[in-house]
Amino acid sequence: MFDRLPAAPALVLLLSLALAACTGAEGPTGPTGPTGSTGPTGVAGPGTRIVISGTINVPDIADTTAVTIFQALPPEAGTANDPPAITCWISLNGVGWLNTFCDFLVSEDKTFLLVAVTGVNGWLYRIVVVY
Repeated sequence: MFDRLPAAPALVLLLSLALAACTGAEGPTGPTGPTGSTGPTGVAGPGTRIVISGTINVPDIADTTAVTIFQALPPEAGTANDPPAITCWISLNGVGWLNTFCDFLVSEDKTFLLVAVTGVNGWLYRIVVVY
C-alpha cells in the first residue's frame, strides 16, 4: 500500500506549488503622484473642422424650387490653390439629411472661397469644411 504513495521529493514539490499559488488580499492604492508640467502647444495639424448651417432662403422664388446659394468661407479655411475638403447636406426638417452637390468659387477679389450649395428653397443646409 505504501508503494503507491509519492516519493518525498515529489510530495515537497506538490506542497510548495500549492502554497506558492495562494495569494493574499491586495493592499490599498497609494497616493497619486504630482502632475507634470504642460508641454508647449504644437502646430495646428490638418483636420480642423467647421460646420456652417442655415436655411436656403432666396426671396422672390417659390419654396420647393431648386436653387443655388453661396456661402463665404473664412480665409483660414483655404485658397483656390489649397482648397479644403467640403461636404454639403440638405434637409427638409433637420431630422434626415441628404448629401447634395456643392462646389467652390473664388471671390471676385480673390481673397476668400465661396461654397455653392444646390438645394430646395426653404430647406436647411449644412456645409462641413475640413482644412
